[in-house]
Amino acid sequence: NPRSLLRGGSTPEKLLRRKRNCRNRVTMIARHISLDRVCDIGCGEGLFLSAVRDRHYLDPMGLEPNAACVAFGRNRGLCIEQGTVEEFSARFSTQQIKVVTLFHVIEHLVDPFETLRMMRNVLTPGSFLIIETPNIQSYSARKWGDQWRLIYRQHLSYFNSSTLRSSLKQAGFEILAEG
Repeated sequence: NPRSLLRGGSTPEKLLRRKRNCRNRVTMIARHISLDRVCDIGCGEGLFLSAVRDRHYLDPMGLEPNAACVAFGRNRGLCIEQGTVEEFSARFSTQQIKVVTLFHVIEHLVDPFETLRMMRNVLTPGSFLIIETPNIQSYSARKWGDQWRLIYRQHLSYFNSSTLRSSLKQAGFEILAEG
C-alpha cells in the first residue's frame, strides 16, 4: 500500500501539502543556484527529488535510511540509495555532487557538529549545503513551548539562527544566505 509507505501515514491532503512544499523549495533555491547534481539526504520517498526532476535538473539523487521509502522512490524512477548521512561519502562520488540538502535531518543526528565537519571535508569547492531545521526561537516555538508541533522525541538537537550559523562557521562553511 503506497499510502502506508509515506512518512507519518500521510493523508492525501498532507501529501499534497508536502509536494507543494517541495516544489516551493525548488523554486526558491533555483533563484540562486542550479540544482543539477543535488543529493537530498534523508529524502524519504523522494518528493523533493521528484520536484527537482520535474524541473529538468540533471542527476538528482537521494540518501534515505528507511528501506520502504527507498523502494517506493526507486519504483518511481528516482535514484535513491539506502543509508545514513554518515555514509554519504561512501555512497556517492562527492566530486559529482554540487548541492547537498538536509531538510529536517540535522535535528535527528547524535552529533550534528561532527556531521557538519564531515560534510565540509567531503564537499568540493563550489558545492553548496542547504539545511532546513525547526527554529527553537521561532514565534510558534516560544508561544507553544513543549506543546509546539515540531517537538518530537526523535529530535535530539534544536537550533536557532545563531546556533546553526555558529555551528556551520565552526565546521568551516561560509554562509551565503539564510531565511
